Amino acid sequence: MIAVTWRSAHALEVLAELARADEGELIPIGEIVRRRGLRESTMASITPLLRKSGLISARRGVSGGFCLARPASAITVAQVVAAIDGAVGADCEGVFADAAEAIRDALAGCTLLEYAENERRDALTHPEHSPHMYYI
Repeated sequence: MIAVTWRSAHALEVLAELARADEGELIPIGEIVRRRGLRESTMASITPLLRKSGLISARRGVSGGFCLARPASAITVAQVVAAIDGAVGADCEGVFADAAEAIRDALAGCTLLEYAENERRDALTHPEHSPHMYYI
């Protein structure tokens, strides 16, 4: 099947938030949840997969949190999607396999750094879509 779930989209949000931090800086889960408006249950379902795939590191405790395990420029969107949803279209055949390959290639052509920069640029040009927009 050719599918990218909402969990992959949320994983990209989390990783984009971590990409904005200084290298090695730990961001507490509560801070990511607050900044992105995510539920803790969502974080709890995706962070173990991101850790297992080697995309993030974590430390427990009062001064704990999450950080990228490697530079954002070395992580592709395809790797994030594969960590959360598995390889796009892995079980497809024929024309659908060709379509899945094109999607995988497109996702592999975008790094987390590029994704985060695009997200930041979009937030500046379309503030109504910003994940950091708060309404009072």
